Amino acid sequence: MEDEERHAWRGRAVLYERDVAAVGRDTCRGPHYTSRAVDADSLLDIDFRIAPADLGLAPHGRLVLTDVTCGGATWTAPGSVLLRVSPTRAYITWGGVFFLLARQT
Repeated sequence: MEDEERHAWRGRAVLYERDVAAVGRDTCRGPHYTSRAVDADSLLDIDFRIAPADLGLAPHGRLVLTDVTCGGATWTAPGSVLLRVSPTRAYITWGGVFFLLARQT
């Protein structure tokens, strides 16, 4: 992903609710969320090719991985995989880039 495209993601709205999931213009009505706690070391190293420390995780840390499906099918959109690394920090990934989510009130 080029720098210009990466910077365009700043401020993009992300929404995960019971009846809708949305990342920017990509919207899923009737999402299903499947979450599981996983060892960050193996998941991040193997699936995402990133060191857990790069996301602020301690060695041998754990995270909650949430897969989002839409209408019973794979949702191929940014935000279809959510990596929650702490109660206050989560990431989505797209185009090889990790985006930190910030909750707004």
